[in-house]
Amino acid sequence: MNPGHSKMARRKQLALSRKRLTLPVGGAPAGLFRFNGVRFELFRSPFGDQLPSTGVSALFAPATGGLWVGYFFGGFSFLKNGRVTNFVETTGAVGTFAQDRHGIVWAGSGRGLWRFDGSSWQHIGTESNAPRNNRPDGV
Repeated sequence: MNPGHSKMARRKQLALSRKRLTLPVGGAPAGLFRFNGVRFELFRSPFGDQLPSTGVSALFAPATGGLWVGYFFGGFSFLKNGRVTNFVETTGAVGTFAQDRHGIVWAGSGRGLWRFDGSSWQHIGTESNAPRNNRPDGV
């Protein structure tokens, strides 16, 4: 990233993910979008489930299916088969997701490292010998 770019310019970049055997999905400050082959469409759950924010900052499509969504203002959502499960956490901006060889999903945010235990997100703090967040942009 060019050091001259502002933090807001970086936030406006799209977070993209490619789900298995489906079309690309993109997240941006305006919400979560799906590309139908011709144009982008705003995500709407067929069940009426709502995302907690339109400020999408990170996406992750695990091999087991579904889509993890992280937000600029914190928290996570998991989408699978049109259903949305929201996890309201005080994470700070979610910058990235990863999955380890055991299938555990992790997230990096402005307030540190997070681990999904299968039902809820757990903050991994310095008591676990996790490194402090030293990135200047807080993500």
